[in-house]
Amino acid sequence: MTYERTDSHYTDFRNMDRLVRLRRMRGLARLMDTALRIPGTRFSLGADSVMGLIPGIGDFAGAAISLYIVNEARRLGVPNDKLVKMLVNIGFDAAAGSVPLVGDLFDVYFKSNRRNLELVLDHFGLDHSDLDRKRPKGKRAGPFGWYAQLISVTPIKFFEGRLNLIDGNRLRCSRHMAERRLGADGVEVRSP
Repeated sequence: MTYERTDSHYTDFRNMDRLVRLRRMRGLARLMDTALRIPGTRFSLGADSVMGLIPGIGDFAGAAISLYIVNEARRLGVPNDKLVKMLVNIGFDAAAGSVPLVGDLFDVYFKSNRRNLELVLDHFGLDHSDLDRKRPKGKRAGPFGWYAQLISVTPIKFFEGRLNLIDGNRLRCSRHMAERRLGADGVEVRSP
């Protein structure tokens, strides 16, 4: 018996693997460059900017973490000329960011990981919206669907677990009492 699938784009594991890797790269780029937005401004900071405050090793540690994006791009088959551009972005960010005080301000403006992600997405002809998770139209829960599910399912699971625990303890105690019966003098009495 053979099974056939009608929607082959859901079963193309190479594209799924590429999509997972690109999402992981986007998450790391977001963490390193734009994780925290400064309220009231259009500026955002990331772990790269915060690590850059540590004299000497902060910018180079950020560059080492950024090399993960370059390695993933290499594994995805990005051409060498784009990989070199990505390495130049990281090197420029690490060199300029290592200058005291001026380098910290530079890290706020120059987002090497975001630039590198754009190079990879341009290579594959994708946009950030292509990396977003898409739900089938009939499966949407609405704006408060997750909250309603949390409110309705969690207490049921909690009390269900409590009842199982109580029944289990009762059962365990009754078995224990059946196995060991003590007489009036404290000596164990065995049942026939």
